[in-house]
Amino acid sequence: MNEIVKAKRAIINFCPEIEVEGFELPDGSYYVSITTASEAIGFAKNWLSRNISRSGNTFKALQVIGFTSLVSEVVTPSDGGEQVSKLISIDDFSRMIIYAASKGKKEAIALNMALTKMSLTDFFRCFWRKTTHN
Repeated sequence: MNEIVKAKRAIINFCPEIEVEGFELPDGSYYVSITTASEAIGFAKNWLSRNISRSGNTFKALQVIGFTSLVSEVVTPSDGGEQVSKLISIDDFSRMIIYAASKGKKEAIALNMALTKMSLTDFFRCFWRKTTHN
């Protein structure tokens, strides 16, 4: 996304104490705030932006697992008018979770467990719906 676009914003709660600012763009795609993504996996809110700008070992380790580092900007309504937010894709957020969990960050491990359980439950529901006939 080269232009700043308007998006819908919501707080997404994954499990107790772990949440991110989620954004839905007009095309139906979803993104995550870079600051809340960093906090959700157990790092400081400026962790991702700092590592992207430094291009050091952490950034290289993220790239090895497919992290693109594409940061987009959107505008959302706020109490004082409009707010600009910097975002990453869902794919990059999932790679951040994997990285942080591999570093032993308890928040990332809890988030990974919650997402895995939800995905497995959904997978089983779909399977049983397809194979069960009334």
